Amino acid sequence: MKKIYFAGLTTLLVGGTAIAQNSEITFKGKMSREEGFNRTRTTIAPSYAKAPNDTIWFDDFSSGTGWTASNQGAHTAGDWAIVSAMPASLTSQVPPYDFPIAMNSNSGGNFAIIDSDAEGGTATQDALLTLDTPIDLSAMGTTSLSIRFTEIYRHFYDYNFVEVSNDNGTTWTTFAVNTVATVPVNTNSGDPEFEDVNISSAMATAGSWGSQVLIRFWYQGQWDWFWGIDDVAIVETPADDLNVSSSKTHYTSATIQYSQIPLSQVVDMSFDANVTNVGGADQTTSQLDVTVSGAGSFSGSSPSTNIAVGTSTKLSVNGYTPTAIGTYDVAFNVYDPATTDNTPANNVAFGTFDITSNTYARDTGSLDGWYAPFDDDSDMIDDPMEFIGQFEMNAAADITAIQAVFASNSTGGTPVGQEIYYNVYSDDGAGGFLPVYDGLGTPIPTYTLAAGDITSSTGSTTNWVNLPLPAPVNADPAVSANWYPVVGYSVDGFHMAVSGDAPDTTNFLTVFATTAGQSNYFITSIPMLRLVMPGASGIEDTDVSLDLGQNMPNPFNGTTVIPFTLSQASDVSFIVTDVTGKIIDSKELGILSSGEQRIEFDGSNLAGGVYYYSVVIDGKKSTKQFSVVK
Repeated sequence: MKKIYFAGLTTLLVGGTAIAQNSEITFKGKMSREEGFNRTRTTIAPSYAKAPNDTIWFDDFSSGTGWTASNQGAHTAGDWAIVSAMPASLTSQVPPYDFPIAMNSNSGGNFAIIDSDAEGGTATQDALLTLDTPIDLSAMGTTSLSIRFTEIYRHFYDYNFVEVSNDNGTTWTTFAVNTVATVPVNTNSGDPEFEDVNISSAMATAGSWGSQVLIRFWYQGQWDWFWGIDDVAIVETPADDLNVSSSKTHYTSATIQYSQIPLSQVVDMSFDANVTNVGGADQTTSQLDVTVSGAGSFSGSSPSTNIAVGTSTKLSVNGYTPTAIGTYDVAFNVYDPATTDNTPANNVAFGTFDITSNTYARDTGSLDGWYAPFDDDSDMIDDPMEFIGQFEMNAAADITAIQAVFASNSTGGTPVGQEIYYNVYSDDGAGGFLPVYDGLGTPIPTYTLAAGDITSSTGSTTNWVNLPLPAPVNADPAVSANWYPVVGYSVDGFHMAVSGDAPDTTNFLTVFATTAGQSNYFITSIPMLRLVMPGASGIEDTDVSLDLGQNMPNPFNGTTVIPFTLSQASDVSFIVTDVTGKIIDSKELGILSSGEQRIEFDGSNLAGGVYYYSVVIDGKKSTKQFSVVK
């Protein structure tokens, strides 16, 4: 059973959510690949036939033998195995994780894998996969060599190593891969990724390569996902070879990466690249060049630095603040001007982000999976849950709505008529969340999903559901540095759409199990949740003003007239909610001309009581209260 971890250990406040540690959850959604603005990993296959990348030795596990799996501790199941298909514990996801296609690309169709989740419980794993027959590398003398291999992994706090022995297993030199320092916690790899490890230090004791060289893969973990290996090669190391393993665009002062940023929130941007020297010589004057094009232009370079053989470092370029609405394309290029890189194709990475008038987003805009309802406490009942995304605020702004995408599939997915609730959380100052609408003094808004609100296929064509807040929420960074859009359900479940992977632990899932109680997790697939924040003074390209008047008569029994004035022609919607936030009536009025307008509302079918009416123009909402008497 797959785990989704979360961080922090706090106390739950009334109506809020605390984040705790060491829980598990069945993941029903697709583990999407790294793509787009998110994180660009190495996806260029290693060359096995081009000097100085000449292949000295190669194995693709096609024979299914030649390797021995062993343990350095007590284990019950799930150790290293050479297989042609994924273990059931990984393929049981709905939809299944799709990496076996890439891992089966070799002629034999086999690959090596260790699935630590198969052990279950709290079992620790310390397992080896060792080559049976030594490799004769004596003809290589003191030539610098590297191990290259295809891999796929899900990474938490597990540890992955390659070990090399130059003396038939008497002594081993250890090389760490996919470490916590270079790969964010709770991360899935690309499909596939390529690892390149300089192993030349393994010959240090003998002074040269011998005839009894062994290699092995070493996995340490505690019920912490999996590691798959294929197409293992020993190659001559090129002298000069820098590799961009990942890239990221974010605020200089913070870490979260966004696909869309409201102009009111933009501050100085940072462009980062994690760079590894996989060559045989130190790169003493390495630097990162960043070029921005599209809605704005910028070019800059990082200070030069030495990157020693086999080490990684982060290079950063900042000093640019976007000023125009539109799409920005970012090109990353790392190099050492004093050398000629042997494989320049893996020196580059690309990303994009948008500056908008009012939308804050982290998703790529393309639905590529979902989280389905599940039974967290095994009582045969799917449990209520809510999804939470984190957004950093740099300037005070009003949040007027949340946008979300709900998915359907061949088994039904999100049902038409499903009632959801939504909210906005802030930080409570102690590691937990404070809800703006607590269900006590302020009713929690709800919404009933119609057929047109549900997206039936993956891809970029999605139906964003606009969830207006009963009143604008002032998101002031002086009050809370982070603000969180929330959607959830209490009875029948929905399929929460996800889009892309987050290289951080700032997306959350809370489950309210019938018997087990509340459990809180962080997730690395990005829920398709956005914040709408219009009204930043002087910022928007089109700052449309709305003057909403009080309805007449008020109170009323039957019909009432609602006046409002537009400063310019605008797309107008009208919404009526009850005191719980439930939408009673909504109308799309289309494009209305500037000047005085009026809406005649028939409330004859409403029960007596207090209601709220809102006029929404181009994402901006103004709300007032009226009363119905019977």
